Amino acid sequence: MNYLPSRLFLIMAPIAVGLAVWGTFKITEGQRGATQVATVARPEPGYAARNASIVETGADGKPMYTLQAATIQQDPGDNVINLSQVRMSFRDAYGGAWNATADQGRARPDSSHIDLKGHVDITGNFAGVSQPAHFLTDTLDIDTRADVIHTAAPVVLDWNGNIVHARGLSASLKEHHVRLEADVHGLFKP
Repeated sequence: MNYLPSRLFLIMAPIAVGLAVWGTFKITEGQRGATQVATVARPEPGYAARNASIVETGADGKPMYTLQAATIQQDPGDNVINLSQVRMSFRDAYGGAWNATADQGRARPDSSHIDLKGHVDITGNFAGVSQPAHFLTDTLDIDTRADVIHTAAPVVLDWNGNIVHARGLSASLKEHHVRLEADVHGLFKP
């Protein structure tokens, strides 16, 4: 009779050890899978700020433009920076100072284009011209490297008291050239 419990122990001990080892691997494997799922599911964080400014500097270290906004928020999915209640200031290649306001704006960190939308009001001086040009429109693309502003929307140009209405505008600030694209109405006396 002494042999029966010893034999039973010899048979049951390896089975118990095997079950313990198998159970440990299953628990570790389950935890590892849960950790991997949590890591993959977490999106890249963006950023947000209130009453903030973004300053883009050129190769010389001087500001190319400054964007101030009531709110700035980066969309982590496509890296677009969304702005509200925007104020923008910049200088063209010849030192002409320009200021713009808009309800909203969009910018990409890897692009020279700033898109403004909603009650866009831009005023500035072409270098060497004393009277400021004043543009009103609903959408405006500003290319800060090429010094070009463009819109396909209706626009009002007020320059030295001369008011012209049009649909679409392209202005090269470097070349001091303004082109009204269509439906031009008004009288301009240079």
